[in-house]
Amino acid sequence: MSTAEEIFVGYVAIYSSQQMYCEHGACIVAGTQSFMNKYLKASSSESKEYQKRKTLFHQIVDGMEMGGAYAFDLESYKIFNSLAKKVGLNLIQEDKPPAISGQSFIFNSLEKL
Repeated sequence: MSTAEEIFVGYVAIYSSQQMYCEHGACIVAGTQSFMNKYLKASSSESKEYQKRKTLFHQIVDGMEMGGAYAFDLESYKIFNSLAKKVGLNLIQEDKPPAISGQSFIFNSLEKL
């Protein structure tokens, strides 16, 4: 793996081995644990016992390659977008992402070639 693939991008919240915290069809990536706590508190999923875990660039790309979409807050998006450009990913970005807990998110998935 290249160095870029091992860079920390943000936090995801995991409920079970098959369930991540998602909104509007995209898995949420927060720049900090406190931001993730804020998003979970504002969501309808708050009652679930989520574990916050660090996520690396390659883990997000792996998820996208399996068809997943991700929503990044500004802090995590700066890191992810910089790395995506560096490795030449073709991303699809939603034009007007909805806000979650007052925070705007940038929704991305991989472009199908």
